[in-house]
Amino acid sequence: MATVAAFYHLPSQALPAIHAVENGHAGSVERNKNGTDDLGAMQINTVWLPTISHSTGVSIRRLRAALIHQDCFNVAVAGAILRIYLNEAGDDLVTAIGFYHSHTPGIREAYAFRVLASAPGATLQARRDSASKPQRGAFSGRLS
Repeated sequence: MATVAAFYHLPSQALPAIHAVENGHAGSVERNKNGTDDLGAMQINTVWLPTISHSTGVSIRRLRAALIHQDCFNVAVAGAILRIYLNEAGDDLVTAIGFYHSHTPGIREAYAFRVLASAPGATLQARRDSASKPQRGAFSGRLS
């Protein structure tokens, strides 16, 4: 997680705190009320599959399997998603963390609060100098 955080210029505590709330693991698939699934360690929502597939050229079927069974790949995608949301939120980390779960006000804030509370002793703060956009595309890299 530290390598992914460094690559995407994220606070080092952000991904572990999200993972503590998501509580996923290799092989996990959780069905949502809206018909989507949350996959693997970081519970990546299947709504992301078409975007990732388009950006990487990897089939949705192969991406789904990798997100379910490859923790490192799953964490790398979670980092890319959080980076996208941090950019969208104008470097506001609390909003970006909330966006990781939902864009719906109320739900977004409740989730962000749970994530922040899951990182005892750690302060999650977005700093403009560490929140600059990475040089490569959010979904760059290889799928093994």
